[in-house]
Amino acid sequence: MAEMTLNAPGFGATWATLRVESTQIGAQGGPAFPQLLMPLSVVLHPVEPKLVMGDYFPTPDDPIQHYSLLQLSGSLVVNSIPIGTFQTTPITLNSRNNQSGTVLILVPLDLFRIQYIEERRSGDVSLRLDITPWIAKHYRVARKEPLSGYEQFETNFHQLSVQVPQSHWIQNILPGLGYGRIHLIEVPIPATAIGEGLTKTVTELQHAQDAFTNGDYNKSLLFCRNAIELLSTIRPYVGEVKRPTFADKIDFLLEVLPGTPTGVRRENLARLLKDLWGFTSMSPHPSKLQFTRDDAQMTMLIVTAILSYMSHFVDAAQKVQQI
Repeated sequence: MAEMTLNAPGFGATWATLRVESTQIGAQGGPAFPQLLMPLSVVLHPVEPKLVMGDYFPTPDDPIQHYSLLQLSGSLVVNSIPIGTFQTTPITLNSRNNQSGTVLILVPLDLFRIQYIEERRSGDVSLRLDITPWIAKHYRVARKEPLSGYEQFETNFHQLSVQVPQSHWIQNILPGLGYGRIHLIEVPIPATAIGEGLTKTVTELQHAQDAFTNGDYNKSLLFCRNAIELLSTIRPYVGEVKRPTFADKIDFLLEVLPGTPTGVRRENLARLLKDLWGFTSMSPHPSKLQFTRDDAQMTMLIVTAILSYMSHFVDAAQKVQQI
């Protein structure tokens, strides 16, 4: 269990204790609206000025200092990088009767930030909350008096670190975040002329996604075909064939890009690209519905994966100034 305390300025005495149990951290929302849930157990107690100066026997007339916790806001930090922010709903806890309760911190995330955590995680997950509490300091009154009004508002900065066991993270949190239900594939885009070619392929993929969303699966496949055709032209063909086909361009590209597979692996990769190009080809009568939603979805995933794979070789070629 991780714990942090809030101390009264000038007294050095604790008036609030906040705790979080790692195995109570959860998640909700799935891949559409992933949120990390962190319930904080909060216990408040008054500050007795005389008590911090030495032992004494309290009486009803002794002064006592009360505080109210109004709200918490801050950031969720992983590997020193803030990956999400939060702001709780208003809190109505004060130290008058040693009040306690649970404050729920909700941190909205997205699949890219979840993937960021997963790519850097090895075993347990280290989370840190950078917390700014909004506090109300009450007028000091005698112990026998009821809770007084607000004297002033205060705020400060605290950090609360918690280690989430790997088993709990995998079994209870990742499923709630929807991780694993949607695959994210990164396509790095070089910034020079090579990058312009890849940018065009990614643009075609975006058009394919738009067509897919609109239910035009034929057009979605057409844009996917455009993307892989553009990929074949990233390196201008200078082979022996006067009118090179798509297959000729792919064979040449795999020969000149540094780091591409060799031997049987290269043959299989070339065959995959050629077969995919053939699969996305329209018949002589494109007005007739040919491709289904499943066809389009499968093709977009494969084309995206191929672009991600090939972009590393294109990027390497840029770095060595070979194209």
